[in-house]
Amino acid sequence: MAYNEDAKPRHQQLQDLLTSWKDLRDTPRDGADGEQRWLALFRQQHALVEMYEAYRHSLNEYEAVRQNFVHEVVNALSQMPRFTRLEVSDYLWRSQSISTVCGDLEMALVRDENFMRGDRYVGLFTKPMQWDRLARFSPTGSDSSFETSPPVDVLGQILSLLGKRGVQLTKVDINITPPPSFEALRPTNVEARQETVKLFQNVWFLRFKIGPPADWRNHDPELLARDDVNRIWEPRSEEELKHLDGFLDALLDTKSLNQLTLDFTSLMHETYLNFSVGDWYLPSIMKPRQWARPLLLLFHAVCIDSTRLNSFIGDGPMHFREFKNICMARGTWTEALDVMREKYDLSAYDAPKTSFTATHSLFDLRGAEVGLMDDDEQHAAFETTISGRPSTLRAYRYIKHETEDNPFRPFEQHVV
Repeated sequence: MAYNEDAKPRHQQLQDLLTSWKDLRDTPRDGADGEQRWLALFRQQHALVEMYEAYRHSLNEYEAVRQNFVHEVVNALSQMPRFTRLEVSDYLWRSQSISTVCGDLEMALVRDENFMRGDRYVGLFTKPMQWDRLARFSPTGSDSSFETSPPVDVLGQILSLLGKRGVQLTKVDINITPPPSFEALRPTNVEARQETVKLFQNVWFLRFKIGPPADWRNHDPELLARDDVNRIWEPRSEEELKHLDGFLDALLDTKSLNQLTLDFTSLMHETYLNFSVGDWYLPSIMKPRQWARPLLLLFHAVCIDSTRLNSFIGDGPMHFREFKNICMARGTWTEALDVMREKYDLSAYDAPKTSFTATHSLFDLRGAEVGLMDDDEQHAAFETTISGRPSTLRAYRYIKHETEDNPFRPFEQHVV
């Protein structure tokens, strides 16, 4: 095609540039004057020198911004009188996930006849990489260069500083990829925790997700199945989970919540894909709290404790809208269903009124008795993704007093 023929000279210019860098990279720097000889050869490559200087200038600019980034953001947000909703993510939900630096480069070479002139190509090579692209690199292997998490560091600081400035949020949506460590999230002292609690005292909607990069408005399951998209770290230590639990406890310390979504899909992947026998239980989730409003719960990949479920539900009103990939980390599913049945409000119809209600959305339950049940027994009790057919929902029917048989009771005595 003529269109591609026009781009050939630009492709060749770029290839020559990359070849010159490859030759330099492979040039030995041994000996007393090896480094000086290499620098002399480098300075002869004017395009490479230009790109290096541009990169160094860009790096210095961004490092200067990062030094005071959190305070600048807090100052700006605290001056907005109508600022009550906060979305935090370490990747662009609405970006095109298939877009890459190489793709951008190819597009520019084909479409822009002036791309290899002036400083246009320099800008593409030296611009910062979007975090959602960086987050797609797998941390497995010997390369540890991606084991940093600036966005999570920012999240650990910005909430308490906003609370200190008197900001009052009503809706918070936190959506992050799994960082190598949760230490930066936990409030550093009592004062920082108190400021975070003040920030959240009027929050009625809270969604907190730790999962692989995905646009929840345009979910692509095939993309999520790829190894280079999921960041799978080693299963979290007890100390790491304490850091995350301390952060979550501050967020949940409010009486205003009306809707709570917790999704720890990545923590589940880290546990099961590494064949760990542990769990990712966070005590703050089951902590009894004085809910002032009807509370709707959507739990994905959350660990629970049946022995604390009665006090957790309390006098309600509470509505379990969705339970998916829930792991029984402490206690048994038999006890959990008994508690839900006892608390269930027979006068309500899938809506929280006086005490407790639930929908039939019980998917892929895990832990305790479930590990002793075969596929058919599991599917009869709750929805399972692997079956591909409707479930008889025995667990849900037991909760709603439509049957007297708890489907987990025959297996309870064998739970260790």
